[in-house]
Amino acid sequence: MSLQDGKFMQYLGEGKIQNTVESKYEVENDKIITVEKETKEKTEGKYTVKNDTLTISFEGMENKFVKLK
Repeated sequence: MSLQDGKFMQYLGEGKIQNTVESKYEVENDKIITVEKETKEKTEGKYTVKNDTLTISFEGMENKFVKLK
């Protein structure tokens, strides 16, 4: 995961089947709103940040993202 300048990059899978999903994001209070670049799909969820980990809660599920260094 990479967050900078309003861009949100997710790297899914490994090796030859790795896929990169690029989104734009904005933060409003305790919510993060992302819009996927390719599909224009918009999602909104509550978020927390602890150390290098971003946790987004969406529709009852938690997704954890670790900042790449």
